[in-house]
Amino acid sequence: WVAPAFALRAALGELADEGALASQRVLPKVLLDNGFTFAYESAEQALGSVA
Repeated sequence: WVAPAFALRAALGELADEGALASQRVLPKVLLDNGFTFAYESAEQALGSVA
């Protein structure tokens, strides 16, 4: 489900740009540093496996 940016801005105001529309690269550094391996490389792959 994807909402158009203008709709999010209308509903959330500044919060849309700071939260919902901002791109973030988040890595589980502690897990990776300790050798943890994930079953899927991306969220898309994980979600695709349950669909």
